[in-house]
Order: sequence, then structure tokens, then C-alpha cells
Amino acid sequence: MEKAQKKAIGFALLAAVLYALNSPFSKLLLEKVPAAMMAAFLYLGAGAGLFLIGLFQRATGKKSRGRVRRRRRTRRFSPRRHKNRVRQSGRL
Repeated sequence: MEKAQKKAIGFALLAAVLYALNSPFSKLLLEKVPAAMMAAFLYLGAGAGLFLIGLFQRATGKKSRGRVRRRRRTRRFSPRRHKNRVRQSGRL
């Protein structure tokens, strides 16, 4: 198994464990905190986690892969031609 595959499996297991731990703690908190506030806490926690990951990447000098750029594809047909073909076939 490659190093990248092991790392991916580790992250998947970590996510599963954190998700499993979230349910009991959420049930305890929902008794005292309104549901909307609970959702806000979850989003705030996710944002704080991503912020910490970004700080860690900057401190270690690692760059994120970012988005993959796609090549632009040209249209194979013009919209007007397509509309006329659909009209002629009786679908429109």
C-alpha cells in the first residue's frame, strides 16, 4: 500500500471517530442549548479547524493543492441550432 493510501485511510478513520463522538456530546448540549445555536457551534468549530490547518500549512511551508483547473471545451453546437433541431423534431 502506498503512503498516500495509508494517509487517506487514516483521515477517513479519524473522520469516522470524530463523527461518532459528536452525537453523544450533541445530545447532551441540546438539552441546554437551542438547536440553531448548536448548528452555529458546529459551523464555528469547522471553521476554526480549517483555520488551524491553514496556519499549520503556512508554518511548515506546505502548500495546498488548490483547485484543479479544467481546460475550456468549445461548444459542439450553437444553442440556436440546437433549438431549431428540437423544434423540427417536434419535441418543443
